[in-house]
Amino acid sequence: MELPPHVLTLREVANRARRQKSRLNGRTRSQRIQKEKALRAVYIHTLQKSHSSLSDRIRELRRLILTEGVPPESEREAQGNRGAWGGACSLRGVLWKIMLGAIHLDADMYCSLISEGPTWKDEDICNDIFRVFQGNEQFKERVPDEKMARVLNAFVRLNFEPGNDSETRRIHPSDPDSALITSYVQPMSAIVAPLLFVMPEPDAFYAFNTLVTRHCPQYAAPDLQGGMLAVEFVLRCLEFVDPQLSQYLIGKGTRSWPMRTIVMQAALSFSAVIPPLSEVVKVWDMLIAFGMHANVFVITAQLVLLRGALLKDPNPLNRLQTRSIPPMDAQLVVPVALKIANIIPDALFTEIAAHPFITSQQLARIDVRHEDDRRVETPKSTRRRRRN
Repeated sequence: MELPPHVLTLREVANRARRQKSRLNGRTRSQRIQKEKALRAVYIHTLQKSHSSLSDRIRELRRLILTEGVPPESEREAQGNRGAWGGACSLRGVLWKIMLGAIHLDADMYCSLISEGPTWKDEDICNDIFRVFQGNEQFKERVPDEKMARVLNAFVRLNFEPGNDSETRRIHPSDPDSALITSYVQPMSAIVAPLLFVMPEPDAFYAFNTLVTRHCPQYAAPDLQGGMLAVEFVLRCLEFVDPQLSQYLIGKGTRSWPMRTIVMQAALSFSAVIPPLSEVVKVWDMLIAFGMHANVFVITAQLVLLRGALLKDPNPLNRLQTRSIPPMDAQLVVPVALKIANIIPDALFTEIAAHPFITSQQLARIDVRHEDDRRVETPKSTRRRRRN
C-alpha cells in the first residue's frame, strides 16, 4: 500500500534524526566533552550579552535550544543538585526559568509558605507523589518525596485561602473569562518533578507556579480541560498526517476510551510520565522553548514513530499503556514533532497553540489568522511563516 505523503515526509525526518544520532554516538568521549563544553560556552555567552535586550537574548536562546539542544549537566551541577535545597541552578534550569519568565524569586516568601506546614490538600498530594518516577534512584536521591510535597503544598497555600469553601479560583479574579484553576490535581505531581530535577527547590516552586498559572492554566482546571483538549488535538493531528493509522486506532477504541491510553497520561503530564527522565528533560527543553502546547506534537510524533508496530498489532491499545510504550527518545521525537507543527493546517495550529490558556468555548471564537508569538524561526524545522 502506498504511504500517505506526510508519512513519507515524517519517516525521512526520523531517518535523518537516526543518522544524526548514530554520528553523535560514534564520537569518542573526548570529542563529546569538547562539543558539550563549546555549546555550553555559547549559551553562557548569549546569557551574558549585556548589549542585547532580554527579548533578543530569549529569541536567540530559543533558536539554540531547538537547533543545538542543551548540553547535559556537568558533574559539578549534578553534585550541587544533591543538596537539601538543590544548590545552584543548572544551565538547563536557568534556561527553563528564563523561557518561563520565572527569573525572579523570593526565597523568604517560599520559606514562609512552607513554614506553615502541610495544607488541606496534603493527603491527596502524598497519595500521588510516591508514584512519580518510581524505581528511578537518581531522581529519588535528588528529589525525595518531601521536596515535591513542600512545593505542591506551597502552591496551594500561595494561590488559595484555607477554609475557603471553593477549591477553584480565576487566574484574574476581576475577569470572568479568565482561566479557572483548582488547588491541586493529580498531574501536578508529575509536572513539578522535572523542574525539581534541574533546579533548586525555591526556583522550582516559582517556575512551577508560573508554568501552571501563566503557561497552561487549563491543565489545572477542575475538569482537566487542557488535557482533554490535547487528546482530541492529537487525534486530529494524526488524522491529518497519517489517516491510515488514525482510522486504525479509532476503530480499536482510542477515541472512545482515551483514559485507557498513554495519550491521556502523556497529555496531562506534558509527557513527563514516559521514561527515562534523562530524555524527558530534553523533550521539555523543546516544550518550554516552543510552548507547552507543543506536547500535542510530541505525542503525535510518538504515535507516528510507532506506526509499524501499531498497525501490526490486533490490540494496539496494549502498546500504548505506560508499561508497554517504548522509552522516550528525544533525538527522534523532537525533530518529528517540530515537522508535524510545520505541516498541519494553520487553523489547527492556532487552536493547539491557544488551548493551554482558554476553554473549548473560547477556542471556537478565536481568530485563526492569529500567529502564535511563542513560535520561533530555526534554520531547519519550524512552523512556517504565514500571511494574514
